[in-house]
Amino acid sequence: AGCGVLASRVHPAFWVGTVVAGGFWVFVLSFFRNPKRKIPEGPGVVVSPADGTITNIEEVEEPGFGKALRISIFLSVFNVHVNRSPMAGSVLRVRYFPGEFLDARSGDCSRRNEQLWLDMKSKEGGFAFRVKQIAGAIARRIVCRTAEGRNLAMGELYGMIKFGSTTELVVPTAEVE
Repeated sequence: AGCGVLASRVHPAFWVGTVVAGGFWVFVLSFFRNPKRKIPEGPGVVVSPADGTITNIEEVEEPGFGKALRISIFLSVFNVHVNRSPMAGSVLRVRYFPGEFLDARSGDCSRRNEQLWLDMKSKEGGFAFRVKQIAGAIARRIVCRTAEGRNLAMGELYGMIKFGSTTELVVPTAEVE
């Protein structure tokens, strides 16, 4: 607004600042958007915990689960960064792990970057699953607005990762002892 006033009263070159500031403002508003989602219903339905690009699907040895299927979703600065519960269930544990801030597309980010784990028990079937919020090189702030003992509906918003990151869904492939 200040650049616009200066452009109209002092010199038209200040319009450049107005355009740059306006573009940045539009980008920030776009980044923090939270569009409404139509959550599908039915038995066995799982929704994505984040909007982004699936970069990896693999079977891994996951602490507390043993063999598990891990689905990694990369979120660029142009994606919606809110995180949603992939299934209805209760929050068993919320754990934070400090770490590095490697590029979120790096294979090591899942092990080395700052992250928050949300361990849950599904309402349908009663099995455990985990959603990980993993910070990236640009993303330096993980927000989680849920707590142990809370029930989340499928698709319910529980947090976000600010500016570029990875979200992972981990589901055990064998019965946990």
